Amino acid sequence: MAVQYKNANNYVCNYLLRSQGGSLSQHFPADLIDARVVEAFLAAIGPAELETWALANHARQQTCDAANRAEAQQVERLRYEAFLAERQYNRVDPDNRLIAAELERRWETALRDLRQAEDAFARRPAEPCKPEALSDEEHMTFLRSVPGYRKSGCDRKSIASARRPCCVP
Repeated sequence: MAVQYKNANNYVCNYLLRSQGGSLSQHFPADLIDARVVEAFLAAIGPAELETWALANHARQQTCDAANRAEAQQVERLRYEAFLAERQYNRVDPDNRLIAAELERRWETALRDLRQAEDAFARRPAEPCKPEALSDEEHMTFLRSVPGYRKSGCDRKSIASARRPCCVP
């Protein structure tokens, strides 16, 4: 079965038409079938599943926040190591060329590591998680159509807070 969007939405079986040049064997109006599928879906989903979904999104957001904090701390640690390497290089006696060369190499390595970490951290907000397919308003409209939504412990604030996009893929 395939979807045909000409004139009206229909589900059509066009296998014979494509393979043997015959006629359409079956066709049904899609709107009636889609409405029944949506009703069955909403009847199957209960408030418990919606609450579980909200909790999963909240946990995903917390994981994202923790990853962002860890990466920021990593950049800060590398910044301190680069500062420390520069300070050690500046304190060395210029007559100790071997020591100065080693300290300069360590400083350059620390700066390179810092630059890579800062670039990765700067790119991270540019690569957010895929946002929800529905807007907040569309999401709330959907939730209101679910049987038993009003009786559950879900409310607009908890659902909206669980929908924030994060950075963990």
